[in-house]
Amino acid sequence: MNESRLNRHLRTYLLFLLAVIFVLNVMYTVRKPIWNPRNELAHYDHIDRFSSGRVPRLNDDISDYSYEVTLEHFSWNTPEGFDGSRASMGIEGKSYEAHQPFLYYSLLAPPNALLKYLAVSPPTQITILRVIQLLFVQAGILLLIPIFKEIHRIAGVKSIYGYLMALGMAFSNIGSYHSLGNDNLSLLICNAAVYFCLVSWRRGAFAWRILAGLTAGAAFLVKYTNGLILIIHVILWALLFVGRKESRERRNILPFSLPFLMIAAYLLINQLLYSDTLRTSVTESYFGSVMLPTPGVVRFLKGMIVNSFSLIHLGIITPGSVMWIVLFMVVLNTVVCGWRSFVGKGAYDLLVFVAGIMACLVILSATLLNEFRPGVRWGAFRHYYGFQLFYLAAIFNVPVRMGRKVGAGLVVVLAGLFSVLAVRYGLQLM
Repeated sequence: MNESRLNRHLRTYLLFLLAVIFVLNVMYTVRKPIWNPRNELAHYDHIDRFSSGRVPRLNDDISDYSYEVTLEHFSWNTPEGFDGSRASMGIEGKSYEAHQPFLYYSLLAPPNALLKYLAVSPPTQITILRVIQLLFVQAGILLLIPIFKEIHRIAGVKSIYGYLMALGMAFSNIGSYHSLGNDNLSLLICNAAVYFCLVSWRRGAFAWRILAGLTAGAAFLVKYTNGLILIIHVILWALLFVGRKESRERRNILPFSLPFLMIAAYLLINQLLYSDTLRTSVTESYFGSVMLPTPGVVRFLKGMIVNSFSLIHLGIITPGSVMWIVLFMVVLNTVVCGWRSFVGKGAYDLLVFVAGIMACLVILSATLLNEFRPGVRWGAFRHYYGFQLFYLAAIFNVPVRMGRKVGAGLVVVLAGLFSVLAVRYGLQLM
């Protein structure tokens, strides 16, 4: 069988596997207890406020509807001394996710309002919302395929690696994706920003640059840590200004400035309405006594890095040694590809170098903040799901220089490994 026919068959099979894993992820999501993840009630309450045409204030109690369905339908972290009153619910009775940016909640508000209008039972209602947000996750995962097609056009990397990376991401972290939370839109919006950046780099069309700017700004409006995507945005424009005359045209001021204008407007509104630019002061006061820094750099790094590739839903405990392997590979590929791009070896090495720098910056920033700014869970930087793409590119550095037969063999082996994992996953859900 020639290489092109083998690749066609492999792509078809890998797409089939992606569909199977999505179905399995839906089954996993439907079966997990509602309100079991601690923050799901607070995230849902934010959605419910938007459904009613209101924005939750920073120190509000949960809505009447959230309170009613919690007591009547769901199990939750009942505090000691709970007597059935809202006042005795403790932190669970507060809308403590109200500081979060609005985009995720505004997208789920219309289906939530419709489900309430149709008098769908609360357990079914929340389950449907969970599945809707899982569609966001799946769309973000599938975006890896066109992302790698763009990398193929730019640098000659085999586009089939996008299918493999999508499968790797589809298998990991479903334990985080299943419950309501704004992390689950982050994967889609961050990968969209990366995709539009790559297309605008290759094509140079004004419309693509506008889309790149819009998605980079929107990422911050989903979750603050997604603001790290602005580094990619700035790097893109630095490369454009260095290498292309048309990048100096005045009209390009808009796509470059767009994400910063969006974020500035959002922060200004917060300051005017709440006198709190990021709206986090109330939340920090709620959790100041419990959100302590993780003691010890090694322990912190294990929690941040190893949990980013969690396979606990498959009954697989990721070993701590993964942390050292990840750190070694990120640093090695960053240094090697940085040198190769410096001596003009090619665009692909530059892309991996940028990915490695991003991964290193996120890891270093989170570690330093954990040490020197206690009271906040900086390990949650792992929830910056655009980071997953940089992690994977920087760790695995797809070996474009390997022989065709070796490359094809690697793809077949990985497809077989993913097949075994899919079977194991399916048997666990039977």
